[in-house]
Amino acid sequence: MGELTTQNNNELEPNGKGNVPDNYVNNPGKTLTVRKDSINVDFGGILAAALQMIDFGNAMNHIKAGAQYVVQIPVKYQEAFESGELFLNQNSKTNVLWPSLVRKLDNGKQQFVANLPIKQENMIQGNPISSFATAYQNMYMQEQLQELSVQMERTYKLVETVLRGQNSDRIGKMNAGRQTIECALTMKDETERREEIRTGRALISEAQQQFLEVFRDRVQSFEAVPDKEIKVWLKVLFNKNYCNDLDGECNDLQDMYELYLQSTKMVAGSYLLTGDEEAARTVFEDSASAMQAIDFTNLNTIGFIHHDLQDYFFQGNNASEYIDAERDEYLEEGKAYDSVAIEVSGEKLLEVYRNGKEKVSEAESEK
Repeated sequence: MGELTTQNNNELEPNGKGNVPDNYVNNPGKTLTVRKDSINVDFGGILAAALQMIDFGNAMNHIKAGAQYVVQIPVKYQEAFESGELFLNQNSKTNVLWPSLVRKLDNGKQQFVANLPIKQENMIQGNPISSFATAYQNMYMQEQLQELSVQMERTYKLVETVLRGQNSDRIGKMNAGRQTIECALTMKDETERREEIRTGRALISEAQQQFLEVFRDRVQSFEAVPDKEIKVWLKVLFNKNYCNDLDGECNDLQDMYELYLQSTKMVAGSYLLTGDEEAARTVFEDSASAMQAIDFTNLNTIGFIHHDLQDYFFQGNNASEYIDAERDEYLEEGKAYDSVAIEVSGEKLLEVYRNGKEKVSEAESEK
């Protein structure tokens, strides 16, 4: 409890007049939800920023003490405004989210209260809520890259004997790339930041391709298991550890596959940090294609001594299907937020709004 959360859209109830305006677009997409008890978040500051950038106007007349509300702010409206798709009077045909105020009902649904026009100056100056959402998403992706790095070091140790003497600095490259990207996220200049992320990505990509080469070579050099029991028996006769050795090699390959998959996610993550979701998707698709291009025929002969291979990555199309599954989940978690939803009580909403109005009045009187 208290953490920021990502949520899907709640079902919307009509307002007190029995309808939802035609120009209300109830399609917030990926939403970052902020509450009073959210950890490491200046809730008052976020709420104040939201109220300063939008025009509550008559909406404040509908606010009731004791009720709970959600202020929904789009993150990407600036792009829509600059492209000419978004105007002060939002039309639902554009399918662009408009800031809104809804009331939380006891049944879990939301009741529409009012659209909240964005002040013209904020369309020109930019969206402060967008900066907050971007910073949070960058922090999340950075934590994901760190966790992947830890996982890869753990996995690498399992196959260290297999990789010994074959450019064993791969994990070093992965970490160097991750650290370069982390450094980039502290840079204020956008051009320099992207260039530094590109440098880090190059290191990670190099290690990823090296993992693939070793993995492919090991798969293709796997000695096929005889398809006759008598032939397997003869193998065991000359080497009593024959079956155990095969199991060990399969387990090594399973770990090496995991290593490649983890490195793929790291490369894709570097693209998500710059908002390039299509490039991130391409990274996964290329990795899936690389798996499809590998001949697992010899490796699949392990089925002659193990009849249940459903959990192995090489059975059927598992090698590429696992990557596809990881792609969908990872891209959904890593893509940028479409909106920020601020859950707030009626009392707090009125308090911050009135304080903001007082500050504006004081500033005008000092002129």
